[in-house]
Amino acid sequence: MPFTANQIRSLAVAVVRYEGKVLAVRGIDHVKNEEFFRLPGGGIEFGETAEQTLQREFAEEFGVEIKVGRRLGVAENIFCYEGKNGHEIIFVFEAFLADEKLYSPTGLPFIEPGTEDPAARWVMLAPETRLYPEAVRQLNF
Repeated sequence: MPFTANQIRSLAVAVVRYEGKVLAVRGIDHVKNEEFFRLPGGGIEFGETAEQTLQREFAEEFGVEIKVGRRLGVAENIFCYEGKNGHEIIFVFEAFLADEKLYSPTGLPFIEPGTEDPAARWVMLAPETRLYPEAVRQLNF
């Protein structure tokens, strides 16, 4: 989750559902010694729509195609990660894996090198589950 200090970063993330859970990427803030989950997606590049960002990110990270559904909302997140302050605007979309065979209890394996976990996993969004950015929960997805 790289970000540049003193800049607002634009992101697109996807809510992909399976058996009452959502696809989420596990993260760790080593400074806070905290585990959390984040919806999959990434930074919007210049000249790219938020929907195109999601399609590119899922192809790069997981090697899969997605169908982007309706926009669920936009959230703002001011945060501290790994001891550095960040600020992001997040476009949140409903999305679906194009190949239904990819919906499996094991999650979605990463193909992009450098990730801490081998796969994104299906997470039940219980009140105690740390989902970042927190403002995304208010979108009632």
